[in-house]
Amino acid sequence: MTNLTLTIDENILRQARILALQRGTSVNAMVREFLAQQVASVESTEDRVARFKKLLKAAQGSLGGEKFDRQAMYDAEPRMQKLYAIADKTTTKKSTKR
Repeated sequence: MTNLTLTIDENILRQARILALQRGTSVNAMVREFLAQQVASVESTEDRVARFKKLLKAAQGSLGGEKFDRQAMYDAEPRMQKLYAIADKTTTKKSTKR
């Protein structure tokens, strides 16, 4: 193993020593474990991205020739239908007041 010198705030180091003592380990072991987790996380993220890109290339998805326009998508959305109904009521009330 290689030695590494770190500069750490005194208060953080004191708290880290207390935590290490409570866990039955050392600050050195905690730092090693933290760095190993960070490196593994980056590697697994890179693997996931590569797998996703491979899936995208292999995907031959199709909507069966059917295309949707923006209005059709909004019309099919129940929340939008509710908003349209509210808007229609508001418009009707305004037009009857004139």
